[in-house]
Amino acid sequence: MSEDRKTVQVKSLTTYKVDPNGVQVEINGRDARRELVSLVMPTASLMQLLMTLPKMLEEALQMRSDDELKRVVYPLDHWRMEQGERGPGGERQYILTVGTDGGFKVSFAAAADALVDIARSIFGGVGYEELVEEPRPRLS
Repeated sequence: MSEDRKTVQVKSLTTYKVDPNGVQVEINGRDARRELVSLVMPTASLMQLLMTLPKMLEEALQMRSDDELKRVVYPLDHWRMEQGERGPGGERQYILTVGTDGGFKVSFAAAADALVDIARSIFGGVGYEELVEEPRPRLS
């Protein structure tokens, strides 16, 4: 059984609005006939969309180029590390926020050992003790 649905061919995105309570968002654009269209959704749906978009974009890029290794890469302009809450096992979590000069940014929560693993992959087999005496966030 197929669902009835309305398809809108969006040709460009124009603006967005977040309602004063942060409960829903509105994404505005123009359709194929250059008429204004809006997509209104709760912020929970926006979070689902945000988590899906990178994979959708990667799949489209790989299909277009016929290269499974193709991916979208953004130049890192700034980063910030800060302490977060403790994880389920009681370990200290850190929040790593990375961003571009165009305003795109994303934050990840990670335990200190995961961050050390990242450092090891960059700097080689350096041990945890050699990298940090005591895990501390670095602000930049």
